[in-house]
Amino acid sequence: MKLYVKSYLNIFLLVSTLFLFSIFSAPANASLSTSTAVKITLNGNELKPDIPPLVSSGRVLVPVRFVSNALKAQVKWDPKTNRVTIIQGKKIIKLIVGSKKAFKNEETILLDVPPQITKDTVVVPLRFISTALDVSIGWDAKTITVEISTGEPKVPEGKLAAEIPARIAFLDQNNLYLLGNKAGDSPKQITKDGLAQIIGWSYDGNWFAYLKRSSTETYYDKPYLYVVKADGTGGYKVDLNPVAGKPTWSPRANLIAYNTQETTGYLPHFNLKIALIKESEASIMELLPKNSNAVDFAWASDGQSMAVSFYPNSNHSFTMEKIGLSGEKSTLLVQNPLEATNSLPNSCPMNLKWSPQGNYIAYCLKESGTNNSRIQMLNLADQQIKDLAVIADYPQQLLWSLDEKMLTFLTNQQEIKVDVLSGEITQTSIVNNSYSQTNSNNSCSIYLQAKSSNETSLVLKYLDGNQEVELLKGLSLNQPFSVYWLK
Repeated sequence: MKLYVKSYLNIFLLVSTLFLFSIFSAPANASLSTSTAVKITLNGNELKPDIPPLVSSGRVLVPVRFVSNALKAQVKWDPKTNRVTIIQGKKIIKLIVGSKKAFKNEETILLDVPPQITKDTVVVPLRFISTALDVSIGWDAKTITVEISTGEPKVPEGKLAAEIPARIAFLDQNNLYLLGNKAGDSPKQITKDGLAQIIGWSYDGNWFAYLKRSSTETYYDKPYLYVVKADGTGGYKVDLNPVAGKPTWSPRANLIAYNTQETTGYLPHFNLKIALIKESEASIMELLPKNSNAVDFAWASDGQSMAVSFYPNSNHSFTMEKIGLSGEKSTLLVQNPLEATNSLPNSCPMNLKWSPQGNYIAYCLKESGTNNSRIQMLNLADQQIKDLAVIADYPQQLLWSLDEKMLTFLTNQQEIKVDVLSGEITQTSIVNNSYSQTNSNNSCSIYLQAKSSNETSLVLKYLDGNQEVELLKGLSLNQPFSVYWLK
């Protein structure tokens, strides 16, 4: 019995650790609890119902009468049968408290969560309102706001007046858009429902990878990995299993590495897959099978091998190994986190980033009892570990400079740079998540520029002449983007 208890405890600790280190803290990144205060806006104006929105099984529940009335719909209540009837024009929607089955005219709609009565008010899943009354639902993870929009969603505006040295992918209202580099190109919408998340461009800029969830409500739905060509055509789902963590492109080939998880429940597979992206489908190789305890990974600069961190073993030691694409292995690091200052028991290196010349691997450890993260660097020449910084956040991304002298951490609020030799740290506040992306020779930069309290523009700046070109306007605030700089 003790062995079974220990086994389940280890699984619980592992799943908890993965959530703590979730790559999807942004925009993503916040899952909702029943105590989360959720706001609702309708066409940009905040709604303030008598009963605030609730969260049940990862779904946002809203007062059906208040929201329906705001959308110009009539609501009737039959207390004898606990039946709610919503009437909007020719639409007649019927649902019963406690039942997951609802009806829209003659169509049957299955609900994820049944209607409930709270404080004498019937609440229903917001996703049902979206389906039943044909409105668009958006989600702003930074402000914990559900955004209801009637009519056609606003589309970012812009057409390139001249050729630019980059291809751009960006999110707006949870949807993915691609922008080419030729004169006359305008944004092409790739996703039109659910919630998209940027992964990035392939090494040659011919493919773009992203994650997609079917719902815009929090991160309850599981993410699936998709790819699409740079011109917006030829897209497909890479794997039938949802992914765990953040997939990563090879720096030398159209290969993408990722972990998967169960389609139901929350247990990762602790595996490592490599997908070769080709026309119409991917060729998938399982580099590490299920239950290998693999947690995170990073590509070597030559694209021939990977650094992989593993969940602590029975001795509480975490390990990091170098694994070649043909399966050969060597140990990079073995460390007992219980001996490290303030590190989390049963934690392991996350957010791995191999340096461009292959000399160092940077990673994060979560500190016990705090929100702090410890950033460390492994010197592969002498196997020595160096503490670089302790930050009061979890970095979304680690970025090396080409000369390996500087490591940058990007968080929700700051861009933090550390000189890995001297240890000197500089911090810059990020306004509206609008950090810039600059090409390798520092001649061009692309960034978001606020135009009003709720809109931004995407701007290309030529640094040598200080010339600015507005590429797109009308983007929502806090929208991430990814740039592939053309050679």
